[in-house]
Amino acid sequence: TYLDAKDPAKILGAFAQEKVTAFLCVPQFYYLMVRRIFEQVDALGGSKKMIFHRLLRLSRFLRTKFGIRVGKKLFGKIHERFGPQFRMFAVGAAS
Repeated sequence: TYLDAKDPAKILGAFAQEKVTAFLCVPQFYYLMVRRIFEQVDALGGSKKMIFHRLLRLSRFLRTKFGIRVGKKLFGKIHERFGPQFRMFAVGAAS
């Protein structure tokens, strides 16, 4: 699927509608996506924000030390936005 839209809502809609399994894009897009996720987490405030960051550290630790991937379980709401068929992000068009 080729997307000519830069609107995040249209892009996420295409993930579900077209059953996208991999997404290739320039690094800047990913920086913006990650920033948006963290802005939404920051807006939660208090204990929810703290819990998110602790779970993120736990997920990284388990992945790097033991090869255990728990991100989809711990961050299901984020992963759901991309659809159950989605497998990976890839970077292209950059040196």
